[in-house]
Amino acid sequence: MDSVIFINNTNLKKNEYIKIAGFDFDFTLVKTKSNAKFPKNENDWIVWDKSILPELKKLVSEGYQLVIFSNQNGVSGGQTTLEKVKARFQQFMDFTNLNWICMASIKKDKYRKPGIGMFEYLETQYSINKGDSFYVGDAAGRKKQGKIKADFSCSDRKFAFNLGIKFLTPEEFFLKQAINNKFMIQGFNPFNYNFETNKFNLEPKKKKQMIIMVGCPCSGKSTFCKTYYPDYEYINQDKLKTKGKVFKALEKNLEDENSVIIDSTNPDKKIRADYIKLAKEHNYFVITYIITMEKEMAIHMNWFRTKTSDREFIPLLVFHIFFKKLEIPEIEEGINKIRILQPRLNFEYEEKQIFLQLT
Repeated sequence: MDSVIFINNTNLKKNEYIKIAGFDFDFTLVKTKSNAKFPKNENDWIVWDKSILPELKKLVSEGYQLVIFSNQNGVSGGQTTLEKVKARFQQFMDFTNLNWICMASIKKDKYRKPGIGMFEYLETQYSINKGDSFYVGDAAGRKKQGKIKADFSCSDRKFAFNLGIKFLTPEEFFLKQAINNKFMIQGFNPFNYNFETNKFNLEPKKKKQMIIMVGCPCSGKSTFCKTYYPDYEYINQDKLKTKGKVFKALEKNLEDENSVIIDSTNPDKKIRADYIKLAKEHNYFVITYIITMEKEMAIHMNWFRTKTSDREFIPLLVFHIFFKKLEIPEIEEGINKIRILQPRLNFEYEEKQIFLQLT
C-alpha cells in the first residue's frame, strides 16, 4: 500500500468492531487560509466552518470512529510533497485533539476515490458496521445554482454509493441544510451495460490474412486477438516498442506467408495505410475489426483494469487523442472486409461487482 498515506493515532485493536464517520479532507473539514484553490504550504489551512469541532466531538461521544478518506494526487503530480500533505493532516488532527484514522491516495490506482480500496484495507484491520457508517464529502455532483458553482466532481458521492453507505455534503452534515437532490452522476453508468451482447461475426480463417484491429485503449483488443486468433502471428507495438521493429517483424511473417494480427489502436487512415500497402505487396487479404466503445466506457475500463490487475492507469489524454484522431475504416483504403464488434465482457462474480462500481 505504498500509494496511500496512512496515519492512525487510535488505540483500536485488530478486528475491533467500529462504526465509521468518514470525511473527505479539503473543503469538507478544512479550507485554505489563503482562499487559493490548492494549499500553498502545509500551514495554509483553517477549519471549513466553526461547527466542525463540536460536531466531531459529538460523533466521538456517540461511539463513531473518525476517518479521513482523501485523494491527494498532487503528490504524484509534483504539485506538493508527501511531507507537506502529511503535515497538514497531522496539524488538523492535533487541532481537534481527537483520535483519527487518516488515509489518502496519492496515485491513480485502486485506492483513489471513488474506488473503495482505502475502505477495503480498513476492513482487513477492523470489523466495520457499514449499516451505521456514513461519509461526508464536497465532490457531490451538485449542479450550479445561482452564484454557487457546480461541484468539480462527483467522486465523493460515488465513493459512498460504491460502499453502500449513507452520503452527506458538508453543508448537509455540519450546517444542517436540507438534502440537495439537484446533482448529476457524471461518467459511464455500468448498470446500463448489456452483458448479453450478440456473438461476434468473425471472418473465416484462411491463409495469408492480415487482421488490423481498430479500437481505443482498454476496449479488449488484445483479449479478442488471443481468444479468437491464437494461431495467428501477434504483432503488438506495446511489446515491440518501436515502429521499425513492428515492420521488421511484420515483413518477416508476410514473407513466410503467416497470417498476422496487428494489435494496436490504429485510429486513422495514415497509420493503417502502411500496413495495407505491405499486405497488398504480398497478396494478403486484409480484414479490419473495429471494437466500438464509447469514451466514457473506455475510461471506466481503464479504472477497472487498475483495480483488477497490476496494469497502470493510462493517462486520460491518451483516450482524448484517440477519439480526436479516429477515422472509421473504409473499403476504399484497400481493406477487403470490415467487421464492427460490440465489446463483450465476461466476468466472474467478484470482477462484475468491481465493474459495477461507479468511476
